[in-house]
Amino acid sequence: SPTSYAYQWQDCNTSGEGCTNIGGATSSTYKLTASDVGHTIRAVITATNAGGSTPATSAATSVVVTVQAPVNHVLPTITGITEEGQTLTATTGVWTGSPSSYAYQWEDCSTSGEACTSISKATASTYKLTSSDVGHTIRVIVTATNGGGSTPATSERTTVVEGTPAYRTFYISYEGGSESNGGESESSPWKRAPGMQGFEHAYTHHAGDHFIFKGGVTWPNKVFPLDPTGEGTSSSEDVYGAKETWYAGSSYSRPVFNAEDKEIGGHDGDDNFFFDLSAGGEHRNYITVEGIHFKGFNAENPSGGYGTCAAIYFYDGTHDTVNNILFNESPVGDFIEEWGSGANKTSEEARCAAVASDLESEYFGKDESTVENSTIEGLPAEGDEPGGNFFEGIRAVPILKNNVIKGLTQGTFPPQGGGIIEGNRIEDCGYPAFPLKYKGNLHSNAIEFISAGLSVDYEHPYYIYNNVIRGTGDSGSEGGTAECEADSMEGGTYYFWNNVVTHTLGNPVLLGNAEGLGGPAKDADGFLWNNSFEGSGSGGGGCVRGDNSSEWKEIQLENNFCASTYSKFGESNISAKTLTEKDNLVVAPSELTSKHYGTAEAAFPFAPMSEEAPGAGRGEDLSSRCAGQMTSLCAGTTYGGEHEAPPARGLKWDVGAYELE
Repeated sequence: SPTSYAYQWQDCNTSGEGCTNIGGATSSTYKLTASDVGHTIRAVITATNAGGSTPATSAATSVVVTVQAPVNHVLPTITGITEEGQTLTATTGVWTGSPSSYAYQWEDCSTSGEACTSISKATASTYKLTSSDVGHTIRVIVTATNGGGSTPATSERTTVVEGTPAYRTFYISYEGGSESNGGESESSPWKRAPGMQGFEHAYTHHAGDHFIFKGGVTWPNKVFPLDPTGEGTSSSEDVYGAKETWYAGSSYSRPVFNAEDKEIGGHDGDDNFFFDLSAGGEHRNYITVEGIHFKGFNAENPSGGYGTCAAIYFYDGTHDTVNNILFNESPVGDFIEEWGSGANKTSEEARCAAVASDLESEYFGKDESTVENSTIEGLPAEGDEPGGNFFEGIRAVPILKNNVIKGLTQGTFPPQGGGIIEGNRIEDCGYPAFPLKYKGNLHSNAIEFISAGLSVDYEHPYYIYNNVIRGTGDSGSEGGTAECEADSMEGGTYYFWNNVVTHTLGNPVLLGNAEGLGGPAKDADGFLWNNSFEGSGSGGGGCVRGDNSSEWKEIQLENNFCASTYSKFGESNISAKTLTEKDNLVVAPSELTSKHYGTAEAAFPFAPMSEEAPGAGRGEDLSSRCAGQMTSLCAGTTYGGEHEAPPARGLKWDVGAYELE
């Protein structure tokens, strides 16, 4: 039994021979040094007792190699909101070399990510942004260390840090949210928003409050309508929307408001709204609704009259905005109760709309409410009975920009007081979206202007441009089921330019009189410049129709293209005190290809394909009119926003909506 042990570490050659003692290496452990690199190591242990001492030598180790410092393979990343008061978090990145520790240094940089300087005491894995960071970008240097040394790696810069917003942000999630939460962070959301049915948290409205609904989460019928408890201001709008970085599931999808194919109850038993911006007669202003998916809206048998049935309703609200919403997957309506006769028969569902305001709204200087960048589809969900929906897309909203409206009997009724309809696609107003059983009983309109005895005069103009109206499709021997037209009725001034209308069995444009609804249109002015239309009846009639009982004050038809077998652009029943028809071109549909025009089925219907097209360079120069709201007349059509940068019109204008590239 040894009473003690002594240790001596030795350096040896690569074969474990020629060993020499390492000075001072006489403990049971030994830390390798640079002088050991290239050698093997062994230990001599000497055991001692009363009878003496005996050495024993270990086997040699493998050859000692140099320890490498950590190597970075994936840069560190930064997560978090780049806003004053928010906290950023750094990841370490991915390393080899088994780092034993990581150090952090946060830096402020210029907006381009250069001229970076260290932030004092910012050496943790998280960093809370301060006012001094506003206007800068942020990056972090992560230094990994092991026995071989230290290696730094630098993250990409963040977006520019913004100051504390003037508004408050509240987060809403029906899944996992609770009104007992604070609501002011993604990790502590409310279940419902203020104004939703059943909301229980103490809340006082501030102008400019933002309500963010979690993506991929659904709110059921019972929480609606949402009646905003306040309104924004011109400098600080209230927002009800979403954020693409906050969602349930593996990828982002919109938050869903689902009425579950049932009517939505309200303050009045007849009301049927998701959003009611007019609750209690308050007429909320400066409110934006954006990024939300509305579905399951039931308009099959509305119990109330006009103004009681809409997904979003802002009667008399001004400067309200609907942006980037999706409205679809709602029950297919049918004729519940008809009024009128023949072509004027319609359904009770026409009282309902996806978005609605007041027909007496006045756009210029009073109401600038807008629906933009949104998709409103009446077509049924996959697996439902075929057919469109018998309600309106957008009613009485003065500004419509870059929307898609499909499968509805009425695309839009603009308000009486003027407005802008720009860059929209309005499609499928009739067959085949609507079954043939409705033949003769369905009168549809893509855009219809009508006053019906309302109190506001047509004091301000309407600007209708860069829209695509694709109507009904031809049902062959069955004859078709609906018109899809833009009706211009009663007084007012109407400017149409750069529009494309195709596949319509009705009238591309009707300059009518709304007889029986307050007509005739004796004080109206209509200006149609550089449009491309298919004649009524899918190319058998004129591209503009009038009404023998209606005399307009002035009508100008210039530089328009018409695909038709009819002899001229406008039909003979157009009547005006001053009528100008100039530089219009009519081409039979069967001759479009031979005359170098796209057909109705082309990606851009009726566009000139070469300089040999008879309308190329043949149009009147209308550049003197390209001012203010009509500036875009001096370029080709954007075709409902699909052509982002259409060519400018040159000294020799082309006939029609397009300008040859």
